[in-house]
Amino acid sequence: MSDQKATSELAESKKEALHRLIDRNKERKGAPAQKSIKSFIDDWTVLAKAIGINEEAIDLLYDGFKIASGAPLHRYAIESGDDGAYAKVFAAKRTQDNASGEAVALGISLLALEVEMPSTKASLESIVEKLPQIAARGGKQSASVIKKGMERLLIAPLSAVRFGEVALVDNARNLYLLLKSPLEEFIGDPDKKSGSVNTARALLGWLATSAGEAPSIVSSAETSAASNGEEKDKLGIDISGVIGFLIEYQREHEALEKNAQRLSQELGEAKSNASESMAKLDECTSRLEDAEMRIMELEDELTKSQESLRSSASELSTLKHDLGEAQLMLDTTAERDAHKEDAAMKRMTQKLSVEYRDFLDALDEPMDVELGEMLRDQLRTVFDILKSHGVNL
Repeated sequence: MSDQKATSELAESKKEALHRLIDRNKERKGAPAQKSIKSFIDDWTVLAKAIGINEEAIDLLYDGFKIASGAPLHRYAIESGDDGAYAKVFAAKRTQDNASGEAVALGISLLALEVEMPSTKASLESIVEKLPQIAARGGKQSASVIKKGMERLLIAPLSAVRFGEVALVDNARNLYLLLKSPLEEFIGDPDKKSGSVNTARALLGWLATSAGEAPSIVSSAETSAASNGEEKDKLGIDISGVIGFLIEYQREHEALEKNAQRLSQELGEAKSNASESMAKLDECTSRLEDAEMRIMELEDELTKSQESLRSSASELSTLKHDLGEAQLMLDTTAERDAHKEDAAMKRMTQKLSVEYRDFLDALDEPMDVELGEMLRDQLRTVFDILKSHGVNL
């Protein structure tokens, strides 16, 4: 088998596998199983290496976005070293159409992945350049998608990222302006977790530095606290009162610390129970997916068997028809041949009857040389008649 044919067959098998994963997850409620995510990333990466970043590969990437977001493209960029991978996707018609803000969501996902694990500098630069352009075409819809995307981006996978290690990129002003408002809104939300808020600050600071800006990313609550502190310093405070407050604060702090330890222990136990439940759920989900895959394979085999049966039935019907025509032709030929034989027999009988009558007339005549000559000639005539009608002597 040639390398080209092997690559083509590999690509077709991966396309079929990706379509099956997409179809199976269309009706699924909740997050996809880890097995599905891994399979989609692996299969799409292999497909992209086989056929390149073309329209078909890009359509499959978007169709499977709910399964693996931008992770397949990010994996491909890292493993292939293709500096232009993101640029090809951003230039594609599917991206330009930006149906339902899917291209913006892809851009936000890729930004998160690049900050966590950079592939190439060109890849990050593509996001910085193209994401604001795509978002601008989406209008209000893009703003909604960006807000939801930032919520996911700041929870995972960026919670432990040190932005100082991420390469700064040029021409980041448009991206900074695009994300500045949702980031500041996130930072100022008192209901957000402190870890996510710190991540948002780090991301905003990184974007601002890349854009040549120097924004204040201190929350309104901190600004208010600092202002109140300044006012109290000006008024002057009784030192003994402060000491009493600190002692009371220490007692409360120790009590709170013990309570926090207890809650932390309970949280650890709850997480452990949740992990066990999730493991069982993943196992059941995996078994269900395997069963669904087997059902699909059996349905494919059944369809092929039915098609083969229909083909065999059609061939049998054709053979029966051909056999009927052959039998009819044989009967017609036999009837025609019998008719010919009857006609030939009648003609031969007529000729022999003449000779037979002559023989009967001479039967009572005395035998002499002349009669012997006549009988010999008559006998020769009889043999000639027999030969002319196919009797070989």
